[in-house]
Amino acid sequence: MRARAPLLLGSLLLGSCLWTAAPAAAGLRVVQGEGYAAIAGNDVARARKAALAEALYNAAGRVKTKIRGAGHLDTRGVMTEESSMLVEGSLRDHRIVQEYREGSRYVVIVEALAETDGSACGTKRVDLDVRPIAVQVAPGLPGHVLRAARESVDRAVQGLAAGSNFRATDNRDIPLAGGTEAARTDYASLLHGGAPNPSGYSISGRLLVERRRQANLLGENVDIVATLTLRLRDNVDGSTVDTITVTRDFNERSRLFGTPFETGSSAVDLSPVWQAAVAELDAKLGCRPLRAKVLDVNSGFVTLSVGTEHGIRKGDYFLLDLPGRRRGDWQVIQIEEASATMAQGRTLKPAPAVPVDAMATLLQ
Repeated sequence: MRARAPLLLGSLLLGSCLWTAAPAAAGLRVVQGEGYAAIAGNDVARARKAALAEALYNAAGRVKTKIRGAGHLDTRGVMTEESSMLVEGSLRDHRIVQEYREGSRYVVIVEALAETDGSACGTKRVDLDVRPIAVQVAPGLPGHVLRAARESVDRAVQGLAAGSNFRATDNRDIPLAGGTEAARTDYASLLHGGAPNPSGYSISGRLLVERRRQANLLGENVDIVATLTLRLRDNVDGSTVDTITVTRDFNERSRLFGTPFETGSSAVDLSPVWQAAVAELDAKLGCRPLRAKVLDVNSGFVTLSVGTEHGIRKGDYFLLDLPGRRRGDWQVIQIEEASATMAQGRTLKPAPAVPVDAMATLLQ
């Protein structure tokens, strides 16, 4: 086992160098590893290094391990089986939790940041701030189409509260700063008392309803065409995460030339447009990292801006995002208690200090 450890240490050092450039994201979790090494010739320093290498190898093995096996049948008909274990876990960084001498051996216990395959999608709920969604109906369409379009927006926003991967807040009455910028804690939001969560996401957009005629030698079709465009933004930096566009056609009337027959419906149901958009929005936010803002630091306790409504539980870990950090200059917060929209925890290391307003990201 120890023969493979130097390779792991090399990978760990490489990962630590890249850590300064890699943003905190989903696909990370905290794992523990233990290592033991015999003390030969009273050389404690050498035994400590060997125990540390084994502890890191053990931690990586808890992230991803492959078991390989093979069977061989010889000429005498005797079956022999061979198996091997391949550790493929990747560690970003680590800290030594405990180390001590135990008789003739040295013991090291580490806690490491490990990369995962991101399979924990959909276990938490991010904040989604709903900003203005304009309704535009083409001239010539009857009034009931405009009413149906506006009512569909209201029903859809109410339904967003039941999203499985996000918790939505209706702030459509708060205009976007500058008209096109991301939702921020601007003057308008402060005035209305609905400032968006700075660690969440925002949507805004437009529902456009038009009429389309298609005619040929046999007849004519008239359709109502609804196009919903939603822009998903990141409240942290104001960037556009994605744009969701859904288009659906609804037959208003059809008739065959030369006959008195005409089919169609005056009722307009735009719910399929929103159902498709919400499903896509849910999928896009399902694997986004759950982030939190540091609200307060007091007597070793760190208060974060997420809670049980976001899926946070006691024992969860958050990685503190420290801009410009050096190797090892990271902090992990372990949650000890949580209310509906806030959580408190303690840092796992004495340093670095946790600044208020810093951003932290949930570890898997």
